[in-house]
Amino acid sequence: MPFSKTNRDIRRAETRALIEALEEEDRLDRRAGLRTFFLALAQVSVAVIAVTAFIAMVLP
Repeated sequence: MPFSKTNRDIRRAETRALIEALEEEDRLDRRAGLRTFFLALAQVSVAVIAVTAFIAMVLP
């Protein structure tokens, strides 16, 4: 029976699948964190531009 799987083979495959799922989740979390960081950076940049434009209008 060369194609029969032992319990150890099944556990090994399940463990491998779990590790891969956790690694993918970690990658997605990192991407979401980077996305949040760059979104916040863009918002700060827009705020700085708005304040600079306001100051340029107020000062003669």
